Amino acid sequence: MDSENNSTKKILKISGITKKKPYREKPQYDSASSRPSLWVLTIGVSKYSNPNLNLKYADHDALSMEKIFKKLRKGIFSEVFTRTLVNEQATRGNILQAMSTHLGKAAPQDVVLIFVAGHGIKHTQTGSYYFLPHNADSRNLLFEGLKWSDFEEAIKIISKNVSKVILILDTCHSGAINIAMRGVRSGEDLGALMKEATGLYVLSASKGGEPSVEGNRFRLPGENKGHGAFTYSILKGLSGEANYDKNSYLTIGELFSFVSVQVPRITRGQQHPYSKIDGTDLPIVKFKK
Repeated sequence: MDSENNSTKKILKISGITKKKPYREKPQYDSASSRPSLWVLTIGVSKYSNPNLNLKYADHDALSMEKIFKKLRKGIFSEVFTRTLVNEQATRGNILQAMSTHLGKAAPQDVVLIFVAGHGIKHTQTGSYYFLPHNADSRNLLFEGLKWSDFEEAIKIISKNVSKVILILDTCHSGAINIAMRGVRSGEDLGALMKEATGLYVLSASKGGEPSVEGNRFRLPGENKGHGAFTYSILKGLSGEANYDKNSYLTIGELFSFVSVQVPRITRGQQHPYSKIDGTDLPIVKFKK
């Protein structure tokens, strides 16, 4: 455990997460009336209109993320409002509409969480990064693909209207967002999004050039279906394994550091998540003592 905690401290430092001591303070919104709400949008595409693109577990990832935040709603947040789009539901239009109509209801003190699982690719001619909704492939990418700049613009608008935005990306080439935006080979610079959005917490499944691994072996107790290694690690962390301090609160910093250590270990070095925080650490789960 000591070596794991040392690794965690290193990851926290590398990721720019300010967390020199355990999170001890009570959130300012300690009374039920003052606590923020959490607005969750989870998106996962396993079944594509082009079956050659099909994945096995992205839809299960999105459904499981929605489920765990509903389960963990008590303590930190007054309410948790969720919307999930999987497979045929996850079209470009539906995704942008959900970001506008569902997440657009969040109040200024609220927290927004967006989770995306599926294929992410770079257009060979334009160099732009796209998330592939259900009905998109390389042939109709310009019309049916969700261009990262459109997604980014929606997040910027949301971030100006709410307290915090948590963005979690589990796509096959999620680190390649930065190749398209900044022309670099890693996930260390999210470019304009991090510069213009405030209160943004980003966790990406892999750095540039790496795959996002999935498999049936990445199952939680009681499940009969696997996950992506990245989402599996997040779910384990949210269930309590990331609470290194063993106190009442699990923070974003603890979750990100746990995932940054766990994913390379269970993928045998194939995958290295990238995290970036704009702001202070944020409690997201309260555990019973």
